[in-house]
Amino acid sequence: MANNIIYGGFRSKRRKKEDRVNKVLRCEVSERWIQLPIATDLTGDNVDYMRLDVMTNGSNDKPKKLCELIVNRAELIELLKEIPTLDHRGTENE
Repeated sequence: MANNIIYGGFRSKRRKKEDRVNKVLRCEVSERWIQLPIATDLTGDNVDYMRLDVMTNGSNDKPKKLCELIVNRAELIELLKEIPTLDHRGTENE
């Protein structure tokens, strides 16, 4: 199934800028997105939690929350750093 995914910069620069301001991380291939918090919650045990809302467009084209994830911000950052990048650009034959 992963071979059927088409990657590309489908959104305009203006839309990407608006998303950044609104703390939105959009799926590149569907009408879903993650709504990031304006701030995180630091608890008594010094853990910085983030509430991530997984969103989609409802039947009336208004945003609809599918679910909420509460994650440890430091763990998320470390996990993202550990994910390798696979180069799908291909190479030119010389």
